[in-house]
Amino acid sequence: MTRRIRGTVLIILLALAGCASPGPVTTAPPPASASQSLPSGFRWESFRNLQVGVPDDWGYGTSDSPWCLRKDSEKPFVGRPGAVALVGCSDPNESDGIDPATAIETGGEFAWFSFDKKESAAQGISDPVRAGDRATVKAGGTTLSVQAPAALREKILGTVHTISTDQNGCPVKAPFTGDPRWRPSGPAVTSVTGVKSIAACNYSGAWLTSSVVVRGEKAVAAMEAIADAPVGGGPNSPADQCVPDDLVAMEQFVLQVEANAPAEIGVRYGGCFHRGIDDGTTLRKLTRAAVQPFVGGANRITEWQGDLGPILTP
Repeated sequence: MTRRIRGTVLIILLALAGCASPGPVTTAPPPASASQSLPSGFRWESFRNLQVGVPDDWGYGTSDSPWCLRKDSEKPFVGRPGAVALVGCSDPNESDGIDPATAIETGGEFAWFSFDKKESAAQGISDPVRAGDRATVKAGGTTLSVQAPAALREKILGTVHTISTDQNGCPVKAPFTGDPRWRPSGPAVTSVTGVKSIAACNYSGAWLTSSVVVRGEKAVAAMEAIADAPVGGGPNSPADQCVPDDLVAMEQFVLQVEANAPAEIGVRYGGCFHRGIDDGTTLRKLTRAAVQPFVGGANRITEWQGDLGPILTP
């Protein structure tokens, strides 16, 4: 049921809003080199060159979701860019100078990541810009908006820092940056033994957007599912539905495998013609069993081309 709407939806251009996930995927403890301490009951979240601590019980959703389409059941969440409904939300109290989007009661409670494609060369983190219950900071082209009760908002802002590698060991810049011919270092997935964990580093435009890690028996089962995937790559989309792939900018995971010998695997799910699971030796087809361990929590996917929904959605 849709939350009460104090305003009016003016026009709907696209109705593909992502919904908040019920809970987070467990992430690794912060690396010893992290310059910020993590408050008790918090977890790390990363996007591009920013990392922030948020309460463990916050879910996941999409940044810039329209306030007038919020549901009564919405819980606090970490948002990343994704498909949203493009609407105009009007409000009868606008004449009072109050923006409903920046009030917790109407706009919700969240930490939203976003970015500007025209990246700034500025170094460090800006001072917060405040509006209502919201505070926004920037680091280069990356933006974080925190909307929460005052004490919690300041606690979250106190954890924000820039990174070059995130809490799960994922580099901010992808290993394939500037190299459309990049292939993972391997080895072949069929030769990997003693799997302990797999960190799934999610990249778009060669920038880290999120990461999750699976461990123990789940990691072993995930590696087995990858090895069982059919050889050949795909599934790809028909040529008449696509434009040429940008092999550096397209969305893909880089899997970092902790095992008897480290392994690296590429999982391309973006674009149209170059999808598949690549261990540097063999290209395999994307399958639901092979991909599902890595697309929950922070790595939730709300946009894709073609008919990949059954593979990419929970």
